Amino acid sequence: MPRHQVLRRLARDFPVVWIEPAHNWRDHLVPGGRSFLAADRWHSPAPGLDVLTPGSRHPGFHRPRWLRLAALRSRLAVARRRPLQRGVRRVVLYLWRDEFSA
Repeated sequence: MPRHQVLRRLARDFPVVWIEPAHNWRDHLVPGGRSFLAADRWHSPAPGLDVLTPGSRHPGFHRPRWLRLAALRSRLAVARRRPLQRGVRRVVLYLWRDEFSA
């Protein structure tokens, strides 16, 4: 089953937050580029499903490792806040693919 179907079905009963992959930090510095100094964007394609598209405050890094992990923690903190503000008491992190485990 495609992941968007799984997420929509989960969102019927539980608040779900999906984090889009972050653009590379360089993409945020190219004037005229699609992510130039972009802000974080939230949208809800289905009830109970919120999607975070990270902006220039939460870019992707490859090296050094400590910076990549710090940026990932920052994105996760933003995403975690969303359901907590809506009264969720327990947050479960599910990684769709192993390579996203940092």
